[in-house]
Amino acid sequence: MQRQWTIEARADFAEKEKNDAIDQAFKVAAAHINATMVLLSDGQKPQVVCFSDDFFAGHADIEWLGDPLGDAIAQHTPQAGGEVSSELMQAARDMSDGSKD
Repeated sequence: MQRQWTIEARADFAEKEKNDAIDQAFKVAAAHINATMVLLSDGQKPQVVCFSDDFFAGHADIEWLGDPLGDAIAQHTPQAGGEVSSELMQAARDMSDGSKD
């Protein structure tokens, strides 16, 4: 038999940064709950949703799963538009010349 659990919180913060901190706490909780449910799963795929609502902006899904791989790639990828060193250009020329032999 399907069962539903609910975590609910209400607050009125004047500073948006406080809402962001609570969103992050819910992301962590949702990820932890999902991991536990997946480990205990016995055939049925668990479903976890995370969202917030307010009277002005309405319903907003909170992307709790994120994209850890995409975030890591973006963090470690050098920015485009940088200059290429003369040593690197020469190495590329040398490799290009060597492949024609």
